[in-house]
Amino acid sequence: MLKRIQKLENIGRFVSASCGSVEFSELTLIFGRNSYGKSTLSEILRSLDTNDVQLLSHRRTIPSSSAPQVARLSFLPDGQTSEVIVSAGASGWNFGGVDKPKIIVFDDAFFHDNIFAARQFTRETKQNLSSFIIGTQGVQSAQNIADKKKLKGDKTRERNQLQRDGFSNIQDLKAFLALDVSETREQLEKKIELQRLQYAALTKQKGNVDQIKKRSLCSEVAFPVSLKSHVASINESLRSSLKTHHEEASKLVTEHIAGTFSGKEGAEAWIQQGLRQNKGESCQFCGQMLQEDAKQLLELYKQYFDNAYKEHERTIRQRLNEQFASFKEYLVASTKLKIQENLGACLSYSELLEDELYLGARNLLETLSREITDAIDAWEQKRDQVAVAIEESIRLKLKAPHQPQAELTGTFAEPENDRLQELAVRYNQLVAQIGLQQQGFKDSSEPTKIEDELRSITAAGQSTKLHLQRLEKHALVLRMKLLEGEIQALGNEIPLLETNLQEQQSTYLLSYFSSLNKWFHEFGSKDFSLEMALDSNGHTPVYFLKVLFKGKPVSEKNLAKIFSESDRRALALSVFWAYIDSMSAVEKKTLVVVLDDPVTSFDNGRISSVHNQIISLHQSVRQVIVLSHYETDIAKFLLVYGRSHPVNLLAIENTGGASTLCRKDADDFIHSDHELKRRHISAFADGLQNSHTAGDLRIFLETELTFRFSRSLQAIGAFESMLGEKIDRLHTEGLISGMLAQQAHSWRERLNPSHHCWTYDDIEDQRRTATQFMDFVYKDLCPAI
Repeated sequence: MLKRIQKLENIGRFVSASCGSVEFSELTLIFGRNSYGKSTLSEILRSLDTNDVQLLSHRRTIPSSSAPQVARLSFLPDGQTSEVIVSAGASGWNFGGVDKPKIIVFDDAFFHDNIFAARQFTRETKQNLSSFIIGTQGVQSAQNIADKKKLKGDKTRERNQLQRDGFSNIQDLKAFLALDVSETREQLEKKIELQRLQYAALTKQKGNVDQIKKRSLCSEVAFPVSLKSHVASINESLRSSLKTHHEEASKLVTEHIAGTFSGKEGAEAWIQQGLRQNKGESCQFCGQMLQEDAKQLLELYKQYFDNAYKEHERTIRQRLNEQFASFKEYLVASTKLKIQENLGACLSYSELLEDELYLGARNLLETLSREITDAIDAWEQKRDQVAVAIEESIRLKLKAPHQPQAELTGTFAEPENDRLQELAVRYNQLVAQIGLQQQGFKDSSEPTKIEDELRSITAAGQSTKLHLQRLEKHALVLRMKLLEGEIQALGNEIPLLETNLQEQQSTYLLSYFSSLNKWFHEFGSKDFSLEMALDSNGHTPVYFLKVLFKGKPVSEKNLAKIFSESDRRALALSVFWAYIDSMSAVEKKTLVVVLDDPVTSFDNGRISSVHNQIISLHQSVRQVIVLSHYETDIAKFLLVYGRSHPVNLLAIENTGGASTLCRKDADDFIHSDHELKRRHISAFADGLQNSHTAGDLRIFLETELTFRFSRSLQAIGAFESMLGEKIDRLHTEGLISGMLAQQAHSWRERLNPSHHCWTYDDIEDQRRTATQFMDFVYKDLCPAI
């Protein structure tokens, strides 16, 4: 039986715990809050049972120190009065010359290793469960199996040594041995160098992501269209004329112009100007009165140059101005600037210049840019020449807007435009292609995509290096494969022999599963039943659980939906209990049972059942140790069984991050804080102790008054009020007398934290004050009659 834990150092929260004065008994409860070291204690006992000190190494205190781990326990062997020290060493436990204690531990490790992994039965948990069930009934004298296992072990050790010496840097040896390499060493080395360069380029790109995002893309350029359409619209305006209703006036004006003016050009415009300036009766130039023939001529002019003429003149002038402006609107400078911007954008993607396709497109863009610039210059020169001719025709037209003007003729820069359009098509197709490459590069420059590519190249590089290693280790691979084949053959043979052996255990298995169902129902899962199932896949047959709900089989994939967390814990506990059940009475008499949080997620009914079985269990085994972080669980157990059974209560205390084990008073543990204060105040008042907490009396008064008058305070809406207001309201409502209210206020003021003057009195005066206070609470603090 575990008697005490003498010393724990550098194991989890137990930095340096000396607990030799704390004794364990046949039935010991240990309360420990989460992270205080409760699971560490169960792991220490598991390590002791399996003689695996690595379990302690995995729980080295963080931050670690150079000091060694220490685990020193003392056991009291049956029939002896002297304790034996059991301590952990570098390679195992030193059992002090006595037999290794038989310990069985139920904890989360048992649950996850043997029953469920992620709420499911898995191949591994089935195998572990099968080994757990069968282990105690295995026939240890099967010499043939032992010999073959030894041979298999020898081969395995040779293989492992070869693996350490020749394949220590290979993570997946099985895949490495199966690797088929078709490339030569030179090909693989060249491939590795290429992958290195790709990785370096991507790393550089990753550092320039923000700058890459701001880069411009090459885009299409708008080039001038044919001038023919512009010239055609201008010719249409030049051909236009005005047919007046005054044919006779038109004829006479024409004859007058022919007979009077030296030339027709500008005559009509001069006549129009004169009409606008004339006032009617006198000449605007000499001031003489107009003769009749002059008046008749002016009237003729007025008929000729009527409103229709004016409207036609305005329309022609406006149209020609607009058409000529449209002809001149194409700005060559902006086009050339755009061409240069595209060249700059192309060159800014230096990372793409290593791509042959992009480099070729860049070179072609430079050539096309020069050619198209020259073509624009040639076209611009021809356009300007045509513009001069157009300006002259417009000038002549505007002198006689109502008369048709000779049309413009010529090629109108058409050969130059054809050349320009041919180059423009090629140019815009090229920049579109370049722009797509640039956009693709930008898209690939997203940090997540670069990271993906870097990971991909890293994986590819590792694969290539692995191929090179496989080529270099060919001779070692052949030897390893031979050993693997021999081990495989033995691995296939041994399970078959073991199966024959296990068939002899069918009676035991039937008894075990019957016991398992009994405990599963006992622990609250009454709608479920369990059947034994056999999985013959793999090298070793595996016995596992088949679950039925109300008699209907439950698919393993649906267990997570059908089983509650309580059902899963109940099943694990049932497997554990059935295993103990299968032991003989002699085996049980030396067994130490450790239960770490056995009632996690259980309701009150299941908890009561487990508590009852713990009591029964401790009567048949050497020792039961229960660890729990549930105060209510421990308290409930103590309330029900603490008086009638010798229950030893311990607690894990933690100070400054370091834990230790100490005794705990069961009465203190199960009582409320209010009751504990009552006991402490009474003990002080009765002279049983010489210390007290100054604020306890004030808190006790308010709590006692609130509990004693709780229904009344709730009825008058003062349950949440301050103590003084509660006293006043109780008095106002006639629930306590005026005298009692005055006394209560007197005690309230005297005990207020800001006063506490009574605590400076002599200790005997303080004791009298405490006695008077308790008399007031339990004799005077009563409802009014």
